[in-house]
Amino acid sequence: MITQKQRYSGIGVLLIIFVVAPMIPNALLEATVGNIVGVFVLIAGSLALLRMDLTLGTAAFLAAGALFLENRKRILSGLPSAGPSQQALPSLPAASVAPPAPEPGPARVQSLATPAADLIDGELHPAHETPEQDSVSFAPSESTGSNTFQPVGESINTKAVLPSGTPSSTIAAAAKYQQEGLAGPAI
Repeated sequence: MITQKQRYSGIGVLLIIFVVAPMIPNALLEATVGNIVGVFVLIAGSLALLRMDLTLGTAAFLAAGALFLENRKRILSGLPSAGPSQQALPSLPAASVAPPAPEPGPARVQSLATPAADLIDGELHPAHETPEQDSVSFAPSESTGSNTFQPVGESINTKAVLPSGTPSSTIAAAAKYQQEGLAGPAI
């Protein structure tokens, strides 16, 4: 069984790992979550801590998750922004396609709006159609109608109020409805 002192010290260490994950050197990060052995060790350690103590196991999963996310973030930040790379297109000559220079973070999203270079000389790309810019007003206009009610005719208002009885007089009410033709014969 884990004592309170061990639990708090373990949570403290795992909290430090969680907070310091963005500042861990690449070599240490690659050694822990960059290979399959490190991944299995982290998951097995988290599961073992989870079996011993729920709070420590949860903290271990959070710390391991922070390490995984930081490793994936660093891998993705090293990717080129947009356009074909030389590794992706080995059949093209080296002079025709140059790998783009990596751009800083938010500029990558903006570079997705620019089209990629032609893969074959003379490619035709039709222009994108832009939708019409119609302004729509939600205020009433002449074509939207009016709020005045026009009755259809007299036949719409032929409903009559049915007589009602108390719950104790259900037999009398059934007999009255049968006499007036509002209910069928009792079964």
